[in-house]
Amino acid sequence: DEYEQGILKYMLSAKVDRSEATGNIDAKLNNAMDWSYQKMAEKNGKPKVDYTRLDRKQAVLTVVWALGITPLALNVVFNTADQFINSPGPSVIKQ
Repeated sequence: DEYEQGILKYMLSAKVDRSEATGNIDAKLNNAMDWSYQKMAEKNGKPKVDYTRLDRKQAVLTVVWALGITPLALNVVFNTADQFINSPGPSVIKQ
């Protein structure tokens, strides 16, 4: 599995434990450009980012989007499509 090999390779090259390697590989797969920028900043003295720590605020926002906003947006899209299909307006001729 390429993912597992990537974690093991990162563990060896960066000399970190498995959780830190997993966090870094996940961050790199999620957004490679930002991850690379962060690594360059760390080399230049910036604080090291802990990708294993759960940000509670971000977790709450993710849950709110997943359970609240996304279903609401889908409902609006489906209702709009349904209204257009069932009553398309005066410019469309029904047969």
